[in-house]
Amino acid sequence: MAAYCLDTSGFSNPLENLPEDIFASLWAQVMKVVEAGKLCCNTEILTELGSIEGKLGECLKSCAESMCYEIGDDKWPWSEYLDCVEKL
Repeated sequence: MAAYCLDTSGFSNPLENLPEDIFASLWAQVMKVVEAGKLCCNTEILTELGSIEGKLGECLKSCAESMCYEIGDDKWPWSEYLDCVEKL
């Protein structure tokens, strides 16, 4: 189950200052988190993530299906999420 919900800038902004070819070990650890299924996003963010290039981009694309969480999708407890939002 995912532990973190993300936005495209969570990857694109750091990549500007910490490029993959210089900070390879950092991005290798990030890719492990992606591959472990710890990150999720919605369809719109997933589409934006498709513009990220390099090894990270390939990793994100290969994990895209498991990362995408939408209301009504039975792979996660979306009704509990909506209840929480309602309470907030």
